[in-house]
Amino acid sequence: MNTTEKLKKIRSRCIELLTIAEKRAGAAEAGWKSTIAAIDGVLATQHELGVTQTVANAVDHINVTITSILAAWPEEMFNDVA
Repeated sequence: MNTTEKLKKIRSRCIELLTIAEKRAGAAEAGWKSTIAAIDGVLATQHELGVTQTVANAVDHINVTITSILAAWPEEMFNDVA
């Protein structure tokens, strides 16, 4: 599974968990929403910019964000998501 596929699975899991959290509100809901927003931003930026020298700073930021998201979501937390 490549990084983009993994990010999409994490995003799907967040949407699933957000549905549960919306019934309870609070910090969990904000966490799922912020993770979804971060993933959407990373995926959109990757798509728009690609990886070139002229966008090195943006790419570095994307990579740091991806690393942080992936570290927070070990595979066992979303393996059951289609």
